[in-house]
Amino acid sequence: MTSREAKIRDFVKTYDIEVPQEKVAEEYNYMCLALKQQLHYQTMGSSGLMPWQVKEEVEQRQEELMEAAYYEIKYDLVMKDIIEKQEFEVTKEELEAEAAAMAQRQNTTVELIKSFFGEELSMLEKDVKIKKAEDWICSL
Repeated sequence: MTSREAKIRDFVKTYDIEVPQEKVAEEYNYMCLALKQQLHYQTMGSSGLMPWQVKEEVEQRQEELMEAAYYEIKYDLVMKDIIEKQEFEVTKEELEAEAAAMAQRQNTTVELIKSFFGEELSMLEKDVKIKKAEDWICSL
């Protein structure tokens, strides 16, 4: 974990915000399902668990999955709260830069990114605001 990630994680953990337990439960169930699918897929290979061991493995990771689910929900709520309080704005240039960075990461073109996200790239606005919120946290 990088120092940036650690700083964000520590900030989120200590941020005072209500975390709805029903959202955590939904995320936990999703994570359990994803883990089950991953483990079942691995049973197809020779190095994976046996099919009857999948349930056991998920049960052993229950606490880890619950902590991860709680963090994911809290992270989203904290980012949303910071974005609202700091009133971050996103320019067309920032959206273009994000599209270019995404195209480079995915080894594709900006035009293809725009064909997916729309010419205005408005669907990327949330991602840029989250990055700004994370940058703000790291500047503290």
